[in-house]
Amino acid sequence: MLYNIEQDLGEFIIQSHPPTTTIMDSKVSQLHFVLFPMMAQGHMIPMMDIAKILVQQNVIVTVVTTPHNASRFSSILARYIESGFPIRLAQLQFPSKNFEFPEGCENLDMLPSLGTASSFFNALSFLQQPAENLFEELTPAPSCIISDVCLPYTIHIASKFNIPRISFNGVSCFFFFLCLRTEFVNSGTVLAPQDSPAATWRGLFQR
Repeated sequence: MLYNIEQDLGEFIIQSHPPTTTIMDSKVSQLHFVLFPMMAQGHMIPMMDIAKILVQQNVIVTVVTTPHNASRFSSILARYIESGFPIRLAQLQFPSKNFEFPEGCENLDMLPSLGTASSFFNALSFLQQPAENLFEELTPAPSCIISDVCLPYTIHIASKFNIPRISFNGVSCFFFFLCLRTEFVNSGTVLAPQDSPAATWRGLFQR
């Protein structure tokens, strides 16, 4: 099944905040979505695209990230603002020193080695309390969280503030296909000879 993210988000917004025709319309507060992208370019770029879609739906959007990652998107945000899409940016200090990371090491592509990835993910959980403190200060009060699947601490934030959370997973449908259809391997549909690094998929067009 194919999904149109712009259409799906639009329907979610309408269901969450149906329009009214009362005299109080002008005083009804806007929806406020808070986005938590994973600190990796392949995750952050599509999350920024989602932010733009939401702003086009007249939704207030705050993107929460760390200082270094915020600097990477400063030019994009400037263009969005110039185009009439005022996306907010909130910064949380990454706990580099607590996990002996170099100062400013706040993205997966900056890790000294792949062996430090587990420590990086552990460090992300330390952002929960600062994020909760941020939520107390945001105005209007957040209506919904969209957070990367790699940031499970946001589940607790959504529960604490009693707001819905949408889990964002930036990997492709083909990746999920490979993960979920493991029976293809067991049934012999996928052939991977030991003497060849390539895998042959029966039924797929071969170029």
